[in-house]
Amino acid sequence: MVSAVLHPLRSHVLDSAASSFTFRLTLFTPFPVNCPDISCWENNNMSLKTTVVPTIGAFLILFTCTSAFAAGDDACSLLTQTQVSSVLGVSVGVGQHPSDEMHVSPPNPAIDRLACTWYEDGKNSPVAKRVSLNILGTMGSLTPVERFNNAKTPVRGITKTPVTGVGDDAFYMVSQLRVTLHVKRGNSVLEIMVGGFSAQQIEQVKTMEKTLAQAAVAKM
Repeated sequence: MVSAVLHPLRSHVLDSAASSFTFRLTLFTPFPVNCPDISCWENNNMSLKTTVVPTIGAFLILFTCTSAFAAGDDACSLLTQTQVSSVLGVSVGVGQHPSDEMHVSPPNPAIDRLACTWYEDGKNSPVAKRVSLNILGTMGSLTPVERFNNAKTPVRGITKTPVTGVGDDAFYMVSQLRVTLHVKRGNSVLEIMVGGFSAQQIEQVKTMEKTLAQAAVAKM
């Protein structure tokens, strides 16, 4: 479990979550304070639960770190419903920040805006086709670019492959749980994950993530 002092709101959300399922922080980056990228997290054998609602993990983790970013950064502004629907092949709802999904007021609205998810219309989030986009901020002494470089470090059991044609530098991170595309442009870094597809569709997922990343980077 992440070693961090929880804000009262985070504690409330955690208590509520624990009442309905065994809670483990998981799924979406940014990562816990003491583990700034997935390499650290998964390499230290921290248990991951695919049944956890992604929103809660994202919401809690976002508020355990200190981020530095431009005041206008808003992950939901980087893609449109039309773009996401076209790539996924299904109709999606408006992009939602973590606080929107949790129906709470975020302690720090600027940090809340760094993450956005678009869900397939009419489906519950665990089974819906979806796109999650995160803008990385500064975590502790690590800049977004340093976090990006750390995430590129080889780790046993996780495949990392370079990607051309998007941003200044990019790579896919493939684990047993998911495929995530990490993209750096200048001093900015974003991560895109497409979910709701089977493991047999991994190449299709990669293509979708790249197409969405190209659209998002154009607005950075």
